[in-house]
Amino acid sequence: MIGEVDGSLFAARESSVPAVAGRLAVDFGEYLLPVRGERTNPVDEATTVDGRNAWVAGYDVSPADPTADGGTVHAVVIEDGGRLVYALIVAEADPAVLEQARAAVDSIRFA
Repeated sequence: MIGEVDGSLFAARESSVPAVAGRLAVDFGEYLLPVRGERTNPVDEATTVDGRNAWVAGYDVSPADPTADGGTVHAVVIEDGGRLVYALIVAEADPAVLEQARAAVDSIRFA
């Protein structure tokens, strides 16, 4: 999912790009990946997308139910002039799938 961080998102109220990314990861993760369990492998780091400053925040979810599938949530917030754009990754907890999703985010180009 890709969108602009605007007033319709609670994350827009945060005071920094890292905080916006963290809030998006939690908000969207709770909504789109409703797997009860423990958050593991936290990610909170600077990156770039198409030469623009960006921040990625996220985590894996190890389900409490051993028969359930886990998942990965990563929110990438990109600074594009005066606006913030986000790319959201919600996927199965598989390093290969996450690598493919991150490659898709890295392929974003701004006109």
